[in-house]
Amino acid sequence: MTPSFGELLPYIEKREFPNEWLMLMHHEKVSIPTIFISISSATPENIITEIKAEINRYAETQKTTFNIIETGSFGILSFEPVIGIQLPGKARIYYAEIYSNEIYSLLEAVFSQWVQHHHLLGQLNFQNTEAWEGVPLLKEQKWFSNESRHITEACGFCEPPSLLSALSWNRWTTFLYALRNIKQDDIISIIRESELKGRSGSGFLTGLKWQQLTKTNSEQSFLICNAYESNPSSFHGRLLMESDPHLVLESIAISAYALRSTKAYLVIPYRFSLAIKQIQNALKQAYDNGLLGFDIQKSGYSLDIHIFIAPGSYIIGEETAIINAIEGKKAMPNEKPPYPIQQGLLGKPTVINNVETLTQVTYIVRYGTAWFKSIGNEQGYGTKLFSVSGINILRGVFELPLGVPLKHIYDLTKNENANVKAIHLGGPIGNIFDQSFLENIIINFSKPSFVYDGSILFIDHSNCIVDYIKNEINFIQNESCGKCLPCREGSKQLYHILEMLTKRPENEQTKETLVRIKEVMMLTELSNTISNTSLCGLGKKFPNLIHDLLLYFKNEVEEHLYERHCEAGVCKNLRTYTIQVEKCTGCHICFNKCPENAIIGVIQHPHFIIQDKCTSCGICYEMCKFSAITFK
Repeated sequence: MTPSFGELLPYIEKREFPNEWLMLMHHEKVSIPTIFISISSATPENIITEIKAEINRYAETQKTTFNIIETGSFGILSFEPVIGIQLPGKARIYYAEIYSNEIYSLLEAVFSQWVQHHHLLGQLNFQNTEAWEGVPLLKEQKWFSNESRHITEACGFCEPPSLLSALSWNRWTTFLYALRNIKQDDIISIIRESELKGRSGSGFLTGLKWQQLTKTNSEQSFLICNAYESNPSSFHGRLLMESDPHLVLESIAISAYALRSTKAYLVIPYRFSLAIKQIQNALKQAYDNGLLGFDIQKSGYSLDIHIFIAPGSYIIGEETAIINAIEGKKAMPNEKPPYPIQQGLLGKPTVINNVETLTQVTYIVRYGTAWFKSIGNEQGYGTKLFSVSGINILRGVFELPLGVPLKHIYDLTKNENANVKAIHLGGPIGNIFDQSFLENIIINFSKPSFVYDGSILFIDHSNCIVDYIKNEINFIQNESCGKCLPCREGSKQLYHILEMLTKRPENEQTKETLVRIKEVMMLTELSNTISNTSLCGLGKKFPNLIHDLLLYFKNEVEEHLYERHCEAGVCKNLRTYTIQVEKCTGCHICFNKCPENAIIGVIQHPHFIIQDKCTSCGICYEMCKFSAITFK
């Protein structure tokens, strides 16, 4: 029988559990066939439902029973959905990208002791279990073995939001130990000594920020855990909340205890539906078992954690905008000073850290500063979560030491077809570099820092960088809160110029051609003005993308501007369409569909495109059934 939380309490306080219980919770031995299903936002809920239905269909057909266990994600989104199968006495075997139409045949093969190597990830072997012959070990796979999995160690193995499963991974043990054995000021000293830097990209010393709060002498203070993740290409905070929610809550509790805060907020965007569900369920279990609330475990310390589900707006990731949103005001940034540490939520001193920073706190308190400083170097200690994506790239979250070369991350995640053209670090307020930087960038908090928020997007040659930056600026103009004019109007003007650059002039004989050149020449001046006069970090930093475009991709800009040509073929309005005479049957469809009357010809004879009239709309190319129309 599985012991209750109360029965486990003595072991929790000692931070040491019986091996038999750990083996039971980690399912190292199973008495009936057990199937592990990875649950993450990378796999829609209906897909999981279909997989379960197919498993049940197989069980009914074969008159057998299964134990179905939902786990978190390993963090490799390219693999989802991941299925683990464990037979009694056998090692657990994992498969990637398994959908309902493949479940039946897969189960038949495994039950017949035959390994399908299609989509095979590897096996997880335990003591006294028989390994599958010819199957590699999961933890020896390149993507797993090259990581330094600390704060993500339970992701893919733990069963969120189960409290007992979380305890088996030492969740909540560090908090309860600290409550009884470590003074609050001592925790701040530990964090100060560790030189932990904020993982949101700012690199500000967390211990210094916390120490500043203690100097305010306020009777009340707040802690806000920022898990908003405004950047669309960043998803590591979401992974932690979905796959290890108790770690997130414990980290908030330890940090709040150190700061003497009795109320904390976890800010999650409304679109993270699975993360919200997992956190809410984990929070309920924590309250039900006395880990949160009044007089926690009779320690004299009380803490309430509130989940704030934030509306959708990029700017809410900014710390003063978060405070305004929680207070029920419009989510707009405020001028600084005063800083939140001086006057934050409800006018009280408020510490705001992102979710990854706070999870690092738990491990520093658990293992000590010497352990933490053994990872990385003086320009940044500890590990960092990286959200990596791109075409022909293994998309996912990777935990690696600070000081890791960017080339190492690329080599770890690329496949044989990868061909990098540019690297975008930090999303809309980051920087974009050409491929030559791949060999030179070391990711740490040096000056300049290349950490950003940990998002890395490898862009291949099928992309047009001018068009890519245009879309980023379009995102910014849509997400701007509108409070300050430079950001609000400047982003619109930048988008207008880039939109003009990706289209050919309607009439080459008018002044439109000169205006096009003149406005492109204004990009640098306009970007500098926006940067220097905007209110918040969004307006100050997003013009960096324009500077990078002009600095590292000048040839591509000039190609668009002077030659009216897009090498990647992405900018449709710069394409030059021609009709191959030998393939044209004279069907007359393109003639009838062209909105500009730019096609001439008679039925059953080859047609021709008048280039001076063609606006490169592409309708003729889409309508041709004989592949007679091409573009360059």
